[in-house]
Amino acid sequence: SLPVRFGGQIRDFSTKGYIDEENDRHLDDCLKYCLVSGKRALEDANLGYEVLKNMDKTRIGVIVGTGLGGVATFSNAVDALIQKGH
Repeated sequence: SLPVRFGGQIRDFSTKGYIDEENDRHLDDCLKYCLVSGKRALEDANLGYEVLKNMDKTRIGVIVGTGLGGVATFSNAVDALIQKGH
């Protein structure tokens, strides 16, 4: 019943080969999407570890934006803080 004009669903998403199992269990989905898509973008641009290792780190950067990404994790953390205290 919400007036959504566009939307999407990510199906069959896998972090295998990009995020280790321990972090995969604890990270918010939004952060997983950011990490995997960023690593895949570097691969697509042929900017692997060896290339990045030799680049001037003061001349490169990344900008990531999200509209409410991670809000479920934040909300769950606030609920836990209220119920259990710090």
